[in-house]
Amino acid sequence: MNQRVLIADDHLLVRMGIRALLSQLDGFEVIAEAEDGSGALRMQRQLQPDIALIDIAMPDMTGIEVVRKIRQFDSQVKIIYLSALNSAEIIQAAFATSANGYLLKDFMLAELEEALNKVTEGEIYLSPRLLHSPPVEREEESLEYAGKSLLTARQIEILKGIALGSSTKEIARDLGLSPKTVDFHRTQLMKRLGLHDIASLTLYAVRHGFVPSDL
Repeated sequence: MNQRVLIADDHLLVRMGIRALLSQLDGFEVIAEAEDGSGALRMQRQLQPDIALIDIAMPDMTGIEVVRKIRQFDSQVKIIYLSALNSAEIIQAAFATSANGYLLKDFMLAELEEALNKVTEGEIYLSPRLLHSPPVEREEESLEYAGKSLLTARQIEILKGIALGSSTKEIARDLGLSPKTVDFHRTQLMKRLGLHDIASLTLYAVRHGFVPSDL
């Protein structure tokens, strides 16, 4: 029986290219495509594919956010991230969602086949180029993306306020929230990032490009 595959990527040409490659492989068939995270979630719920190829950078939500949501209702689907980013921090965040593979987007047919076969057999797949080339952790865009992929939109707003030196009451007023809600989100921020004080949160915000470094 063929393995049923979902492709989620916001670029039509990428989806077409992957579909064309998969058509050359025995044992796999594309049953659905999605152009954004919301569509990927909907297709996963409705069709329950065996394998989901998820772009890590989609417009409405990141691939990491999509997979977190998928894992809330489907622990069996094999997830392979599609990414152009070689960042240790992003890869770590990706596999923290119980993903099965991480595939750099310039893959050829043989690598796609190897990735699909490995995850189908219950193994983890990581593009070999990630093992032989240094991660680009210092690239500003990659760092900023990695930081954002870990946080919700509300947490990012509150993190910015903290880093800019605003008090709890000031952040609450600016965002139309209660001080208790701001305190709750700050606590969740610290837990998610493994940080324990305001200074560490501020440093994190600067390092990941949430606020200018020259303030």
